[in-house]
Amino acid sequence: MKRHIPSPFPRPSPHRCLSHLAMAIAAALCAAPALADEMRPVATMQARALAGGRFSMHPVRPATTVDPVPQAGRGMKTLRVTSCADDGGAGTLRSVVASAANDDTVDLRRLPCERIELADGAILIPPTVHALTILGPGRGALTIDAAGRSNVLVHPGGGPLAIRGVSIENGYAVDEWGGCLSAPSGAIRLSHVRLRSCIAHQVTGSRGGIRGGAIFAFGDVMLEDSEVLDNVVSSELPGSVVPPDGDGDGIIIYPLAGGAVSTLLGGITLNRSRVSGNRVISTTDGGLGQARGGGLYTTSGSIAVTDSVIAGNSVTSGFEDVQGYTSFVAGGGLFAASGRLTIAGSTIAGNEVVSTADIQWQRGGGIAYMGASARIRHSTIEGNRTTGDGGGLHHQGASLRLANSTVSGNTAARGAGGLEDISPTVMDHVTIAFNRGGTVGGAMFHRGGELHNSIVSDNSTDEGAGADLATGSGESVRGDHNVIGSSGGTVPADTLSIDPMLLPLADNGGPTRTHALDPASQAIDAGEAVPGLRFDQRGAGFRRKSGPASDIGAFEVHRPDADELFDDHFEGDVSPAL
Repeated sequence: MKRHIPSPFPRPSPHRCLSHLAMAIAAALCAAPALADEMRPVATMQARALAGGRFSMHPVRPATTVDPVPQAGRGMKTLRVTSCADDGGAGTLRSVVASAANDDTVDLRRLPCERIELADGAILIPPTVHALTILGPGRGALTIDAAGRSNVLVHPGGGPLAIRGVSIENGYAVDEWGGCLSAPSGAIRLSHVRLRSCIAHQVTGSRGGIRGGAIFAFGDVMLEDSEVLDNVVSSELPGSVVPPDGDGDGIIIYPLAGGAVSTLLGGITLNRSRVSGNRVISTTDGGLGQARGGGLYTTSGSIAVTDSVIAGNSVTSGFEDVQGYTSFVAGGGLFAASGRLTIAGSTIAGNEVVSTADIQWQRGGGIAYMGASARIRHSTIEGNRTTGDGGGLHHQGASLRLANSTVSGNTAARGAGGLEDISPTVMDHVTIAFNRGGTVGGAMFHRGGELHNSIVSDNSTDEGAGADLATGSGESVRGDHNVIGSSGGTVPADTLSIDPMLLPLADNGGPTRTHALDPASQAIDAGEAVPGLRFDQRGAGFRRKSGPASDIGAFEVHRPDADELFDDHFEGDVSPAL
């Protein structure tokens, strides 16, 4: 029997097409503490754990609080916006965009106001304009506000919409993709932009699902020095029900995807950016459905995350498995169905996947990946959780390689708390610690894998101190120079069963948090130097070998007095395998 959460929300008003649910979500977002008008560039920010499982950002190095002055684009013409109104008059943003031609630049930098409030719905870029650039004075200086009436910009052209130096907020789209920005045929490129508090909400199945709380694009989405904060993809439709005869041909499922960013055929690139507080929400219980990618989602493109933070995003639903058919609730931080995943110098923290029903596919509190190959280096996956499997990371793509990275403090109600991998895994100088799972605390390698110079220790299960590492039936872990606390499978002969004496996860330098080693740890100088790994997880300035041998794990105890005696002369900072 299909169950529904009793809904306090009336049907949407025909005048504004706003459901009571969306207004409640918008009110909750507006009630949250406002961010400062001026914020440090995200390139200088780092995730820091707070009480209660929350995360804040703090500067890693001194930086100016003012965005760099945008430079003029390379379009055919530069069109200046001179009015802060939205009445369609001359010089308004709406009228200037309507008059633009292909490759033009719309310049907002000389406006005397700090806010443009849209009164007439979304601004539609002419379909003949395949490429357009919009320049603002800085994301702390000018905001384009849709005031919950519509989404903000719709770009039907086949080229890129490039936006720089502006904030965009309070977009609202009903049964449309992209709560702030929508490029149904093209691509989106953002630099020094803040997108905040936008909603893509589903009332009917007219669009076959909802994607992109802040951004939807058919093609690529690129963010540089930008923030995507507190956006929502939501639906009040019930899940689909299998016909009584069990024939699945008639099942129609309306997927929910990408609380912050969703692409259809393109990839997603984050450089020095932050994706935080975004959500994918289904408010009904029962039936088949899909809810994926609380932060980022791509169907067939690649995802590349560099020097960025993906934190505090979530996927929540009450969908069920029905008559052998499976619902999907996955990827609190990000979900990728294909393509390549690369993460470098980044933090994936405090994301979650919550299913109110016991379904098979509730996986990947931080990351859920099913694509061609995943490469993660110099990064930390911490404090993520799921009611299913793989609190930090669920992987079942072609291959997964981690180097100089930490997986810590993640939780899963079943399966592995830290990392669950269906495909072979290769790790070098990785620390997997203090995770908690239902059956395995640290890592589950269903098809075996390789561990080199890595620590898998101090993990636990709900039943008590459980295995740190487990493998599928008949599988084994190959490798060398590891510390493994307890194992449910075959491990390399030289594995050390010692307490690595890990210190709490902390800011020990570099862009991501790490577990330092106590000076008395036997993991110090117990590893083997790997050509190409010049630095430890913290990056430049923190040598991988600072003694007669490298340390085991992601962190190297740095001894400047030893560097001159034990110089490894390695030139690269990334393993060739990655």
